Formats: sequence, C-alpha cells, structure tokens
Amino acid sequence: MAKIPLDSVSLVVKYSPDYPNLLITPDGGGQIYIANCLRPFDYKLPDPPQVAEIEPERKFRIHEFPIFDIDWHDKSTKFITGSADLACAIYDTETMSRLYQGYSHTRSVRSVKSCEYNSSLFVSGGRDGQLMIWDTRLKPEAEMINDDGTILADISGNVIEQGKEEIESFTGVSFYHDEKTVLSVQANDSYIKVWDLRKMSDNKGKKKPKKSTKAPVDNPCLMLRVDKTLAFQNKVLEVTDKIREFSKSEIKTKDDIKALWALYEDLKLQNSETLLKEESVKGFSSLYLSRKQDKLLVSQLDHTLQLYNTDFIEKQPPKAFKGHKASLYVRSVLSPCNNFVASGSTDQGVHIWRADAENTKQPLISLYSGHHAEVNCLDWSPISSNFLASVGDDQFLVLWDYALNH
Repeated sequence: MAKIPLDSVSLVVKYSPDYPNLLITPDGGGQIYIANCLRPFDYKLPDPPQVAEIEPERKFRIHEFPIFDIDWHDKSTKFITGSADLACAIYDTETMSRLYQGYSHTRSVRSVKSCEYNSSLFVSGGRDGQLMIWDTRLKPEAEMINDDGTILADISGNVIEQGKEEIESFTGVSFYHDEKTVLSVQANDSYIKVWDLRKMSDNKGKKKPKKSTKAPVDNPCLMLRVDKTLAFQNKVLEVTDKIREFSKSEIKTKDDIKALWALYEDLKLQNSETLLKEESVKGFSSLYLSRKQDKLLVSQLDHTLQLYNTDFIEKQPPKAFKGHKASLYVRSVLSPCNNFVASGSTDQGVHIWRADAENTKQPLISLYSGHHAEVNCLDWSPISSNFLASVGDDQFLVLWDYALNH
C-alpha cells in the first residue's frame, strides 16, 4: 500500500484506460495531482502491510475553486474537469496546458463524461439541474442554446430552488452505446434517465436567433422512466418542450462559491443525514457504466448499490449490494473484468463484493487500513483487479495492492 498526501479533500480519482501508468485526482483547492501508478512501492504482504507515503509525480493548480469531477478524454493524456467555478475544461497532462474551456452552467459542475464514440463531444451535469452536451469543435462561450451552438442541448426541465444545490444536482452522467444517447442520475429522485438526443428540436424552417441574444429555446427529448424499485419499464415519456431562459443574474459570485466550499463538511453531513432519515430515500450519488457498456452500476442514497445487465435491462431485475454507508459523495465502480463491485463509504472503509455472489448483503472484503475519514471515490487499474486507488476526506490518495480470488 502507498499513500499520497493531498492539500485538500478529493471527491474523485481516475486511472487512464489507455495509459495505465497514469492516475489523476483533483482536490478542493482546484489542484490536479498526477501519479505514476506503475512505480515500485515499499510495501510488505501479507497483513499487516507496510505503508509508504510518497509524493505525486506532479501537481498543478488549474481551477480557482474545487474540482468536483474529472474524466479521461479522447483516448489520450487529455482529461476533462468540472468545477465549482462553473467551468468545464480540457487539459493535457503532458504539458498541463488548457485546450478548451466553457462556461454555461449557473451552478457548480457536478459531473462530466467524455464520449468514446466522438472525441469532440462530452456531457456535463450541474447543481443547477442542467444536463449539457458540449462540442469542442465549436466556440465555447455560446450565449444561448441552439443547434449550432457549443451546447447542443439543454435537456433539463427542473427549476432549482435556492439552497437546494446538493439535492437537485446531477450526480452521474454517461454516453450510452452511441453519441446520441445519454444516461443520467440525480440526487433528488429515483429515476435513471435515458435521453435520446435525436429527439431534440433542430429548428428546421425557423429563423435562428443570433448567439449574442438570450432568446429562449425549446428542447424536447425522450426519457425512459424507472420506477422506485429501479426496475426498468417500457414506458417512454416525452419531456415537455418547456422554454428556459438563461440569466447571468443567477450565477453565484466567486465569494459565494468560496464561502459554500468553506462549509463543505457541514453541508455534506447535513444533506446526507436529512436524506437518509426519510422513510423512502430517493436519489443517487453515482452512475458507473462498464467499459464494454454491458453493466450499469448505480449508488443509491439508501445504502444500496444496484447492478444492471444492460443487455436484458427490461427483463431482469438488478442485483442489490449492501454493507456500506452512503452519502451524496460516495461513488461505486466495477472492476475491469466485471467480476467485482467496489464502493467507498462514510464508515472509512473500501468495500468489495463479488458480482456473481449469491449473498450480497455483506461485502467480500472491507479495507479499513487506508483511510481515517469518509472514502469518497475509488477506481480500479485497467490492467488488474488487484490494484485499486481511493480518495477520501482525510486528504489522502491511497494505492492498494492486494490479491483477489478470481
């Protein structure tokens, strides 16, 4: 085991699927840390392991405010960021140069995901209740949403109330099978939403307003609803073509964002306890689609993970996993071979289940020796299920090396 100290809390960590020696994690101060996860670590097996505390290969400040999500982009050393400064950006780990940046969200960007089917596209979800598709070939500072703007579609129908940023936010987004379909989950409902971008308005035969105007644009699309037990149904509803008008007056100032982040721990605990005290807990903290897109894993706020087989998603119920403690920031992942499920937890542990186990009410393994605070996120190495990285509120990136029985 090896531990890399961070300057602030981290909410996400990602191995590069194409360069397995690269591992990145951001922190609450807008910094990005790059680790070479193939370098030798000083550890000793079996238990108890000897812990080596090492420094990251490099670290850079790329945002002024906290970074909530990252994703590798374009099968390269590039990565996307979503930040509390309202920006979506693309950077290169080799030069740490910024290649792209756009502002269109009116609250913090909570989740981002690259499109493996089209390297020019990525999706972002914000605390403003807006889900946006970006095309990096176009000008990033589009004033409005239309067919030839940077944001191809705003497919939100929600209006966010003051003080509800944590509850209403998109906590997971992903392209699904092609560049025209997007999956999303939010912290405020029990629906896994499937958006068909082909259903959005193309404004054919209509006069397109100039980008400098703030004219509203209608955005109809299709959504597949999921019931409260999260069993997919064959009912498709058309989202109302509700007109939304963006107003820059809704954007919080940088001082407001900084003040909110200073209250991060209190807000996090308060929101989690409020949600978990409800009789019927609604909402998700993460969405993970396997690399082959044959498995879908979602983390619910009722301390349950649900694993779907996407090939039979309408015929087979999901498999439930229990034994961890959920919060709005705890994420779960699948191993590269799809044989194992792992999740962070508020109980300071990393919990691992066999995906095909009959009894999934308790984890196969629970690792408590790495963190001494909530574990927010983890990720498996793309080359082995024996290598796992995790980050938590204790401001450490932990690199695990252990043996799993395949």
